[in-house]
Amino acid sequence: MKKILIAIDGGVLSEKIAQKGYELAKEAATEVALVYVVDTEITTGEGGYTTSDLINTYKEEGKEILERLKRKLSNKDIWIFTEVGNPAKTIIKLANEWDANMIVIGTHGRTGLNHLLMGSVAEHVIRHATVPVLVISAKVK
Repeated sequence: MKKILIAIDGGVLSEKIAQKGYELAKEAATEVALVYVVDTEITTGEGGYTTSDLINTYKEEGKEILERLKRKLSNKDIWIFTEVGNPAKTIIKLANEWDANMIVIGTHGRTGLNHLLMGSVAEHVIRHATVPVLVISAKVK
C-alpha cells in the first residue's frame, strides 16, 4: 500500500476518521491525504449571498478544518485537498487521480428514512471505488 486518502466532512466524526486513517497509514508507512468536499447541491445562494460566495466560504472552512487536523496528526507529510462537487463522486475521482490505494471514510450509520433522505456518501464510495474502502463507524471508539 502506498497512499491512503481520508475523506473528512467536518462533522463530529471527522477527527476520529482522520486519526484512525492516519494510524493505519503510519503503520503501513504510506503517504496520506485528507480531503474535504464542498457539496454543490447544498450551496444555493440565500440572503444576498451568491452560490459562488457560499462555495468559497465553505472551501475556506474546509481548508481550515484540514489544516487543523493536519497539525493535530503530525503537521508534516500530509497532503490536503479541498474540492467542490458531489462528495462521493469527487472522492472517487480524487482517489483515482492521486493514485490512492485505499480510501478511509466515515459513516453515521443512519437507517430508514434518514438514510433515504440524506443518502450515503460512504455507500456510494464503497459501491463505485476501484480501491479498497475502510469505513469508520460513528460507534467506533
